Amino acid sequence: MAERQCGDGSVVRGILFDLDGVLIDSGQDIMHAVNWTLQQYGFPALPYEIVKGHVGHGAKELLTRCFDEFGPGHRETAASALSVYKARYLEYSVVETTLYPGVEEGLNRLSGLAMAVVTNKPGALADRILSRLGIRHHFGSLIAPETLIRMKPDPEGLFLAMTELGLHVEATIMAGDSWSDIEAGHRACIRTIGALWGLGETQALRDAKPDWLAESFMELVGIVLDS
Repeated sequence: MAERQCGDGSVVRGILFDLDGVLIDSGQDIMHAVNWTLQQYGFPALPYEIVKGHVGHGAKELLTRCFDEFGPGHRETAASALSVYKARYLEYSVVETTLYPGVEEGLNRLSGLAMAVVTNKPGALADRILSRLGIRHHFGSLIAPETLIRMKPDPEGLFLAMTELGLHVEATIMAGDSWSDIEAGHRACIRTIGALWGLGETQALRDAKPDWLAESFMELVGIVLDS
């Protein structure tokens, strides 16, 4: 692969979004599915803040970390519970899940840009949620784990989204609420925005050193339009 030139401040032509914690507030539905799954295996429910802290790295890692909360030795149980969790979450994925404030208006304001979602959530589920919440049409590309060899923080998904949208690194921004989103952006040599309103751990997000930090989606929109 040819060496890529890092983003140099060119006018922004496109933006890549993480899904959970940036566009959608899905924490409650994820927590309910996790706790329902734990209870099927004889474990008590976990508090929301603990479950939320494990979101963002795919369902397998989420389940592994949640079972680990009860001590070592539960990895095989977590692995066998993965299909149970996925089925439960698929059925109840848009019960309490909503768009974050300003997302619908903000995406309309960004409609002149090429936009993609790059998520560690399964593609069919991400597509369903985006469609149910009425924003799927904004995104010319939806990149999910089943289309990739490596998930974020590897930049493979970002490169694929940019290819599908015809974007160059110097004209692209990645927006995410997790350190892994920012790290993926750094490895792809594109500029990054950290979403402080999301599900990710705030200090880890700050420590990842995004180019900008935004307190709200509309603040993010302002950053993009001024860039």
